[in-house]
Amino acid sequence: MILPSRLLLPVLSLLIAITPLFAEPIDHDTALRRYFEAKTSQVESETAERLHDLDEFQTRQSEYRQQLAEMLGLHPQPEKTPLKPTVTGEIKTDSFTVKNLHYQALPGLYVTANLYLPNEVTEPLPAILYVCGHSRNVKDGVSYGNKVGYHHHGVWFASNGYVCLTIDTIQLGEFQGVHHGTYRGDMWWWNSRGYTPAGVEAWTGIRGIDYLQSLEQVDPERIGVTGRSGGGAYSWWVAALDERVKAAVPVAGITSMRNHVVDDCIEGHCDCMFQINNQQWDFSMIPALVAPRALLITNTDKDSIFPLDGVMDVYWDVRRVYDHYDAGDKLGVAIAEGPHKDTQRLQVNAFEWFDRFLKKTDRVSMPAQKLFEPEELRVFRDLPEDERTSNIHDTFVPTSSPEVPETASAWKQQTEQLKNQLREKCFPDWPADSNTPELTSVGESTTEDIVTETLRFESEASVPLTLTLKKSRSFDKNKPASLKFHVNTGDTSASPQSPQEIVAIFAPRGVGPHAWSGDDREQIHIRRRFALLGQTADASRVWDIIAAVNAVRGRPECKEAPCELIATGSPAVNALYAALFASTPVDQLTLSELPASHQDGPDYLGVLKILDIPYTLAMVANRTPVELQQTDKTVLSTYRKASEIPDLDLESVTISDQNVATIPSSDSQDEDAMKTLGGLQYWSDIHFFRDYRIQQNVLTSQCRLLDRRNNRHASGSFEECVTALEGIRTEKNLAPMSGEAVVLLHGILRSANSFTPLRVALEKDGYYAIPVNYPSTRITIEKAAEDLHRVITSLEGIETVHLVGHSMGGLVIRAWFALPQTQSQTQRIGRVIMMGTPNHGAELADRLHRFPPFQWVMGQAGQQLRTDFGTVDKLPIPTVPFGIIAGGRGENTNGYNPLMQGDDDGTVTVASTHLEGESDFCSFPCLHMLLMRDPRSIEATRNFLKHGSFTDQALTE
Repeated sequence: MILPSRLLLPVLSLLIAITPLFAEPIDHDTALRRYFEAKTSQVESETAERLHDLDEFQTRQSEYRQQLAEMLGLHPQPEKTPLKPTVTGEIKTDSFTVKNLHYQALPGLYVTANLYLPNEVTEPLPAILYVCGHSRNVKDGVSYGNKVGYHHHGVWFASNGYVCLTIDTIQLGEFQGVHHGTYRGDMWWWNSRGYTPAGVEAWTGIRGIDYLQSLEQVDPERIGVTGRSGGGAYSWWVAALDERVKAAVPVAGITSMRNHVVDDCIEGHCDCMFQINNQQWDFSMIPALVAPRALLITNTDKDSIFPLDGVMDVYWDVRRVYDHYDAGDKLGVAIAEGPHKDTQRLQVNAFEWFDRFLKKTDRVSMPAQKLFEPEELRVFRDLPEDERTSNIHDTFVPTSSPEVPETASAWKQQTEQLKNQLREKCFPDWPADSNTPELTSVGESTTEDIVTETLRFESEASVPLTLTLKKSRSFDKNKPASLKFHVNTGDTSASPQSPQEIVAIFAPRGVGPHAWSGDDREQIHIRRRFALLGQTADASRVWDIIAAVNAVRGRPECKEAPCELIATGSPAVNALYAALFASTPVDQLTLSELPASHQDGPDYLGVLKILDIPYTLAMVANRTPVELQQTDKTVLSTYRKASEIPDLDLESVTISDQNVATIPSSDSQDEDAMKTLGGLQYWSDIHFFRDYRIQQNVLTSQCRLLDRRNNRHASGSFEECVTALEGIRTEKNLAPMSGEAVVLLHGILRSANSFTPLRVALEKDGYYAIPVNYPSTRITIEKAAEDLHRVITSLEGIETVHLVGHSMGGLVIRAWFALPQTQSQTQRIGRVIMMGTPNHGAELADRLHRFPPFQWVMGQAGQQLRTDFGTVDKLPIPTVPFGIIAGGRGENTNGYNPLMQGDDDGTVTVASTHLEGESDFCSFPCLHMLLMRDPRSIEATRNFLKHGSFTDQALTE
């Protein structure tokens, strides 16, 4: 049989996916590409199956529409609260009038808009909802909204007998919301919450139709929707969800999953272009939901982020659906020559389509023209205080907090239901077969006491992994054994503590020895690919842990051995879920620094719509004892309640050697505190006292007081926050600070959380560790240095302050030494460490500084990193002992990045890290983004702070 040409690639992909990947050494980048190819083929195949039986598709179309709403965070549908439309200005022309207005899609969710109305209206007219793409229109610091960039469309529609409502998006409107949460904001909790800005844009569009239908000038049965680029995507969402749309023209707003994942188009798109895809749809499902209503797919032939082949693949898939409805005349495709641009030909295609289906005419249209200045179309002079458009991501999708039942039978029933929901919604792409993977030995070494074996297995097709197994040389296979299974990011230092103890050490995919190459940006887009295919990277790591534990427990010496699963930090959350879903219960779960919420921990699609970590912990206790170490006690809340259910026999959960059921509930967090995200790219830490810090917003200058768990205790002016902190000091009788502190400064686009492993190690050494957040992409290096000065000045009672900076953080430290006001503080500074700091500029910034996405993402600080910008060369050398840690492949190598000359860590060359007068220097194989977390860096830092040298121990592999 000869396969159709369009099926050859998916079939070949599946053949590749099942090919053994046990060649030496493992090329994890190649394996990842094969994995993405195979998963893309799987999504294509499953979508084709949904669309194959068109009778069934027609029957289930409403169900699919509900699934799309859920993936957009719109099921259950938000309440349609009063719109409160308000006109704030008006422009009159000879043929039409423009009204500047706003409405509230939800209370406080303001939508700024321009309404274009023909002056002569003798009967109700067709109406167009125009949803804008990304168009930045800012003058003198004032955003006039992307509606300004697309206003010529409204002009055309009003001039040709349509009512047109052109609405701003939440990011580039008069408000400054966020579309790039995972793209550049480190907001991976969006995935966990099931939030995508696509859902907000769809909802503001649906409410825009509500507003249009309320107007006497509008025929409610003749509504169309269109928009370009981002607006093209929003047109898809609105038309697919809202059947009041009778004609739609999405322009350059959709392409295939293959284009996004395999062909890298996802790297050109922000989060507003994608649903939370736990249904694992290819994109042809979305236009299929518009059928049989009038739909014109338009694009240019040289669009790099919506390639023509993918656009046409979508079209041909949807063509079959329209033919099934006998509505082939209502589906069109119009391809114009040109790049990703709002060309006149594209505009004319849309105008003529709406004329045909909303006005029943077939005239030749002329292109649109711009008439107005941005100031004329502005809605607000001052933004309302009750607005939540700019941070709607915090509240748009509600989270779920299941109530703890009152009976043991209800508890067991509910936990089983929740477990099934998690499996279906958060982990939909786990393999159906959970058989024990086969382990293959690929290396063995023996020391005086320990036998170490390296084993390889496939967690699933195209995911080759290794693990380390350690046994004492005196291990007796005929005696009972115990198994300690460590899940971490590559630390292999754990060893058996007794002759019959077996130690397994494992890092899941993408971390430690299994890390994928690439800089921070590439790692972000790898994670986004996982999510778009229907399951996050962390959700896949849970499966890796299950598979690895099964594989080790399948070994003859481990079959009867009680298994203790051990993990710290984010891996502890993945281990927790692995214990929940393991086919055979683990015998003990030992977790350190377990995050209290998925807001701070690993992301699984939509998990917060089902439950949060405290409930999962209690569910695991149905069958596995848990020991917690260095963990916030708020994570114990559900277990405490469940332990009070009569006749419910839970396993013990202990913390600090106490059974949780016996710990007084008064140990829980302050009920008056409000949870925050801790700052991200909009807040600067400026004042510290013990576990409390004051932050200042880079946009508004407002301050807030947070504790170590990012709970907000006060907000307002700096003085008000200081007063609140003094009140807490008095109420809790907190002793003054003393001793030595280590201030930790992250690099650009990172956060203080990147220093968590180092912070923990320093606190064990007795230091007061201070991971500082600063908005690295929003302020200059000099401004960050001024904020650092405020931090250092705030450390009353601390005798010695050490400074550690990763990447740009090291430059901020150098800039601090240049401030005139630092002279009074320099005597307090002990030692300085710079990790991967481009002390002579970053060559990568030289190459990318003219690239618009680099400019948008990195801000002015990104430009300052250039070798030729002038900032770095003018920074002073620290006047205290300082050491430098660099990542690189080693001498006489070309480093990790082929774009650079000499050795490098993928982002910064080793040569650029050197600085005249350095007290010590060390370098080892490590990527830039992992340098501050690498165990060798941590050990070197501890040594330098204690002794002023890194010592050879820091260089040990």
